[in-house]
Amino acid sequence: QNFWVEPEENKSKFSFEATEEMAPNIYVHVTYIQPHTNGAVNYPIRMYGVQAVKIENPNTHLTPVITMNKTLKPLEKFTVKIKEKNGKPMTYTIAIVDEGLLDLTRFKTPDPWSAFYAHEALGVKTWDLYKYVAGAYTGKLAGLLAIGGDEFLNKKGKENNNRFKPVVLFQGPIAIGAGETKTHEFTMPNYVGSVKVMVVAGQDGAYGNAEQVAPVRQSLMILPTLPRVVSPTEVISVPVTVFAMESTIKSVKVTLATNPLFEILDESTKVVTFKSTGDKTIEFKVRVKSQIGQGKINVTATSGSHKAISETDLQVRLPNPAVTENISVMIEPGKSWSGKVSAIGLPGTNSGAIEVSNMFPLNLENRLQYLITYPHGCIEQITSAAFPQLFLQNFVDLTPARKQEIENNIKACLAKLPSYKHSSGGFSYWPGETYSANEWGTNYAGHFMLEAQALGYSLPIGLLDSWIQHQTREANNWRESVYRSDDLSQAYRLYTLALAKKPALSAMNRLRETPNLSNSAKWRLAAAYALAGKPEISKNIIESITNQSTDPKKYQYSYGSFERDLAMTLETLVLMKNFTQAKTVANDVAKSLSTNHWMSTQTTAYSLLALAKFATKVDQLTCVIKINAETINCDTKKPIFQQTLSFKNSLTHQVTITNTSKARQYVQIQLRGVPLMKSTPAKSENLNLTLAYFDMKGNPINVKSLKQGTDFYVEVSVKHPGIRIDYQEMAVEQLFPSGWEIVNTRMNDVGNQLTLNPGIRYQDIRDDRVYSYFSLSKGEKKVFKILLHAAYVGDYYLPSVYCSEMYDQTIYASSAGEWIKVVK
Repeated sequence: QNFWVEPEENKSKFSFEATEEMAPNIYVHVTYIQPHTNGAVNYPIRMYGVQAVKIENPNTHLTPVITMNKTLKPLEKFTVKIKEKNGKPMTYTIAIVDEGLLDLTRFKTPDPWSAFYAHEALGVKTWDLYKYVAGAYTGKLAGLLAIGGDEFLNKKGKENNNRFKPVVLFQGPIAIGAGETKTHEFTMPNYVGSVKVMVVAGQDGAYGNAEQVAPVRQSLMILPTLPRVVSPTEVISVPVTVFAMESTIKSVKVTLATNPLFEILDESTKVVTFKSTGDKTIEFKVRVKSQIGQGKINVTATSGSHKAISETDLQVRLPNPAVTENISVMIEPGKSWSGKVSAIGLPGTNSGAIEVSNMFPLNLENRLQYLITYPHGCIEQITSAAFPQLFLQNFVDLTPARKQEIENNIKACLAKLPSYKHSSGGFSYWPGETYSANEWGTNYAGHFMLEAQALGYSLPIGLLDSWIQHQTREANNWRESVYRSDDLSQAYRLYTLALAKKPALSAMNRLRETPNLSNSAKWRLAAAYALAGKPEISKNIIESITNQSTDPKKYQYSYGSFERDLAMTLETLVLMKNFTQAKTVANDVAKSLSTNHWMSTQTTAYSLLALAKFATKVDQLTCVIKINAETINCDTKKPIFQQTLSFKNSLTHQVTITNTSKARQYVQIQLRGVPLMKSTPAKSENLNLTLAYFDMKGNPINVKSLKQGTDFYVEVSVKHPGIRIDYQEMAVEQLFPSGWEIVNTRMNDVGNQLTLNPGIRYQDIRDDRVYSYFSLSKGEKKVFKILLHAAYVGDYYLPSVYCSEMYDQTIYASSAGEWIKVVK
């Protein structure tokens, strides 16, 4: 709408009628023009402005009303009545949520009215047109006015930590008619605290919300205090605080019960007496049995008609790394092998697989589990965990459950990649790193994305396009470095671009002409030319390759090994359909995998990847496997037949395998488990590691027996002996006893200066452990500090601190593991 208004002297007023269409707001644009005869005036000859006017329609509001008890009790039913204040019809949802959970994210009751009738920004550009119609300043005036909202402010709310399991109850959507009231029935879980009841309503363009907070408590309450995790054979004290909220409660019987993972060392039932309202604490002593799993500790308190129940899940975990063992046999046609197979770890930690192959043994299951359960998470390691799973179906027949598991693992890896994305379009080595993209990690993760996309997986939006731009830019700008052998990184980059159907031919030709090109770079460059449709050039490059050589410096930047480069060679031979030579190389790669020798994540993953691409349909594989009384008939055209070996019901199996085919068969029985922890001596190779513990004043302390409530810190010193080259990808693994708590100084200001560790590249702090990542120059020493708190009384195991170069097992050091106490 527009109006011409003749202004009044001194002050002008203008009124208009608001309509429904004007909601939630309109903009009034006023242009004020003064009369003039020429340009010689000493006052503004024109003024203009824009003003937002809020228009609110009362018919767009709904006012839900909540009627319920002011106080609720755990494990009891309660009702919530809902109506509209003015009797309007509406459709609504009702949610009842733990207030502590809401406060963690500062969550407020959703307000749909404010969302749907939010202030609207001016949708047009407002130009000052006066210069085109006023003769006094024709062509000399210009103006542009654009205004927008600035009212979306985030107010910080309180944060309450609540150790109880959160309550989340929900019903809806529910419709009520005009003047109607509905009653909803809920059962409060075993919870003590405070909940918020939230109602969100809407109907024909009208919206509203309501909320009500209700404490959840009862006359008799209990609070057991337990560590987050425990380990086998540890002894823990379980304090239970009993709250008597009424003077009529005089005697309370408290009973503790556990699942089979625990053993109660003293009385399971104790009595607490009260003279008045208040609280008292009693203690139970519990030993953890020699097995792992999900433990449960339940406490029940009764006094007359009053009853309180607490159920706590307590994970029993082993701080030791898993160990593996292989039984390898060769069975001729028509022959059998029989033997007893026993678990190698504590109950609950054991797994096994029988693999039968008529080509070559691979140690497939153990190698895959090593990748999947690897504790660290750089860009190379998360990619290595998922990459071989893309092609696992080339090796074995997969069950529907295994296929779904693999799909979930691959999707999870793809979902993580954006957190590693660098501003350049490449990938950083650790999440959030900003100073540079990691060359090899960018190549490797991009290679994984391309292979996953080819198999039908969706990639995060925009990730591939920005990666291709980065790779193209880096490929064209690359120049040979005089400081390190990075020609393999460039060759791999060119390979990934060719795989993405964006070959950088000029960069490929330039690299090809580079003098003293390494053999590994030549193999990768040959693969790039093959993908780019230049097989003759690929063949010429391969013919120029001499014997493979190893260069430790080269592997520092590609996280590889001689075996990894051999796997890349196999991938190239398969790509060029040179299966005769590929078979020889495949046998060498498989031989390395089939042993229990340590391999890095990069070497393991690429070896499996290359062999999966080589694996094709082979002769029919048939055999009969008998596990105790169960008989399994094997008949497959895949290179490997795999049978899971479960130790859930028995720790020993009688296994018989009969070769019913016409070819020799290779059998591997692969076992994996975690042994019981024990005191271990300190060890080191090419690395020095020392530990020291201090109180908060810097005085040395002995941690074999600490008083509950003690704050202290551990100081880990790692030193390069100065003999070998710089160490690049170092990791310190610190697992702490169940009775100690890590004080995460990143979450508060306590100890921030004390534990400021500038030498750390990346740090991962979890409930019971800290992983720190760094590099060490020749002869350099670095010191790291972690702030700790002795929280729970008991006897606990302090695991070894382990430090290593993640891609070189010959560089490591570990401290001694020992038993410690936390006392009152």
